[in-house]
Amino acid sequence: MKKLLGLVGLFLLGAQACFGDDAPAPASVVKINLTAKADTLPLFPGAETNVWRYVVSPLPPNSTKTSFPVIYVKTGQVLDVNFKNELSEATSVHWHGLDIPASMDGHPADAIKPGGSFRYRFMVPNRAGMYWFHPHPDQRTAVQAAAGLAGAIVVSDAEERALTLPRGNRDQVLILQDRYISAGNQFQYSGNPQPGFLAPHILVNNKRNAAQNVETAVYRFRILNGSNARIYKLAWSNSMPMTVLGVDQGLLAAPVTRNYVMLAPGERIEVWADFRSIAVGNNVKLISQAFTPGGPAIGLGLNQGAAFDVMNFTVNAAVTDSIVLPSILSSGVPGYTLAGATNFANPRLIPLSSSGGFFRLNGSPFSMNVVASNEMPVLGEAQIWVFQNNATTQMPHPIHLHSSGFRVLERTQSGAFPTQVASMQDGFLDEGLKDTTLLMPGETLKLVQKPLFYTGKFLYHCHNLEHEDTGMMRNFQVVP
Repeated sequence: MKKLLGLVGLFLLGAQACFGDDAPAPASVVKINLTAKADTLPLFPGAETNVWRYVVSPLPPNSTKTSFPVIYVKTGQVLDVNFKNELSEATSVHWHGLDIPASMDGHPADAIKPGGSFRYRFMVPNRAGMYWFHPHPDQRTAVQAAAGLAGAIVVSDAEERALTLPRGNRDQVLILQDRYISAGNQFQYSGNPQPGFLAPHILVNNKRNAAQNVETAVYRFRILNGSNARIYKLAWSNSMPMTVLGVDQGLLAAPVTRNYVMLAPGERIEVWADFRSIAVGNNVKLISQAFTPGGPAIGLGLNQGAAFDVMNFTVNAAVTDSIVLPSILSSGVPGYTLAGATNFANPRLIPLSSSGGFFRLNGSPFSMNVVASNEMPVLGEAQIWVFQNNATTQMPHPIHLHSSGFRVLERTQSGAFPTQVASMQDGFLDEGLKDTTLLMPGETLKLVQKPLFYTGKFLYHCHNLEHEDTGMMRNFQVVP
């Protein structure tokens, strides 16, 4: 961490934190053109599907027209993006999970008008892991995301590259989304401010009934929940454990096993998938198990908490793979503690509530420039946030903080929702560094965040996008 802080400090000194066109770059630069545009894709048999999508040039390795863009960078590199908005409405790009300047974070106030362009340029200080990017305009994020705007960012660093982990075609990005697909192969969107958009068709990388052949080998699946509102309870159909290597903000200190893993909108996990014991010709499915979510859960043919198949893997070839699961993955997971926080005696209390049929954070709806007195963390200080999910909301909410990642340190249940808690609590991954976490109904959550590099105005919000768009979002201001 000291080495990384030194690198960032040198970079900010050289580039003066504003990334002027002529600023010298202390690390290699990854330059791309990124366009948000309306297009058609051959996603399903028959008519092509009208979508909104991100087009990257030069095209990342192994990408095709039907896949989401994946951008590969190394810690310390500069990502230099010439963005153009060819949509019919304003949009911004949020680099979800990356610790970057507020002016580069895609705040709704910085939305780019149709036909406009913007240069996103920032250094990537984050640890190795999978991050992602998506639109973030005020009150239109859900619609734009449901139309297809999403992409992944895979960050590597020296520590991760030294590990013996699956590489090449055995290291794969899987983006999970639910969609309503008409008889004419068109996406149809129907937002609901209560449960959010819950659609009946499950897609993996834009593929319906996703299936893949695998060998008797180990694979590394980087899984993103890119759905608007759907929560997944991921497990294997043959009951083998879910072996997790990493979460939102990078590798765990050591592998963790669960019978199932809860994955809320915006969350990511990295999974060690070992198919070596499965005979050729047999298959195993990645599934989402049934659970009781609480609150309104009615979907368009597939309710929140229903069981369904996500993806089918068929073993079609026998190979020899002697790879061994590392017992230690990373020494770089921040060791934040409650006692080490500067506001230990006076934590930052953020209630979740419901008012007039809409959900709220900190008692108020979103306002573009308003920051409350309890929404001002201090740069460089580890501070406690306490989120209280008022029982009146009756449902879980995925809470996402922009800027630096956080550690979940304590969950306290009120006891008001025992069935919901029992069906989900064993699948939470609170061990690593996070930027999104699921807050259960009636639950109080204590987390510690330490803004590392940048002052300025950032967002925190529910990552149920329909909740976000109807006001369940607030600013916080990192102050010197």
